[in-house]
Amino acid sequence: LAKSLGVPEIEAHALNNVGSALVDDGQPRGFDLLGQSLAISLEHGFHEHAARAYVNATEAALRGRFLSRVESLLDEGLAFVRKHDMDVYAPCLVNSSGQLKLMHGRLDEAADEAQRELRRHADGHSIIVQRPLEAVLATVAMLRSPHAEPGVLVTLWPDVLAMGEPDSIVPIALGLAE
Repeated sequence: LAKSLGVPEIEAHALNNVGSALVDDGQPRGFDLLGQSLAISLEHGFHEHAARAYVNATEAALRGRFLSRVESLLDEGLAFVRKHDMDVYAPCLVNSSGQLKLMHGRLDEAADEAQRELRRHADGHSIIVQRPLEAVLATVAMLRSPHAEPGVLVTLWPDVLAMGEPDSIVPIALGLAE
């Protein structure tokens, strides 16, 4: 409908939502829609929609374990949000980067990146942004010392459950599983 009415901003938003839903449903064609959303957003200077497309595409790729898609999206997405002073999206992308590095066993890189991002936003960010980064650090600690107490993860667990955001819940659950 947005396309037929010539409203590219609504089209970009809708493609992002539908693409994310399709990928979460196990349908890789959703990435094509996310790519279209990103292309429209970049073409028209819809920075918010472009940042959202980068975040949704990387998070969906991680959830679906389409790992080959993640690294280039992360690099492009982080460069984009930093260039356009859209720092609210950077922690989401850094969290995805940390999760990818955890999956590849690159613990030092995951921890360093999460610590840098938390320091960058030391003036305070919402719980939805901080918790996944803290989960990366806590998971690294658990992997380095299997006998360590999962205190931080246990503390974070009720907070993320209350938020109801899968992208915040899953990293904590994976850390607790470790």
